[in-house]
Amino acid sequence: MGHSSGADAAISMAEKMKTLGAPVALVVTFGPAIDLVAPSNVSQVINYYFGSAPVTKGPGFRGTISNVDLSGAADINHLNVEKIDRLHASVIAKVQALLGHVRQGRASPAAAVQ
Repeated sequence: MGHSSGADAAISMAEKMKTLGAPVALVVTFGPAIDLVAPSNVSQVINYYFGSAPVTKGPGFRGTISNVDLSGAADINHLNVEKIDRLHASVIAKVQALLGHVRQGRASPAAAVQ
């Protein structure tokens, strides 16, 4: 996850992880400074942007991209987008859902002790 140049860096980090053979479950970008391309190792991208910076699919990308244009939101701008509680809640719910999905495939620590 990242805001502005940090959003750009989040995609760059996913690209680096691709070179290492590592999958990325989720990338979240808040107000990227440049147009971004999702690498093929990413399962899901959520991009909160303003008008002209949607994330596009890179070669081999099979995941999902949710480009959320916030241009019409009167209370959100590039300087506060990463501070908006309703966006936080949405992202936290997505992360919790991903963690729940991962945990369902493994025995919980408590089950291992019993």
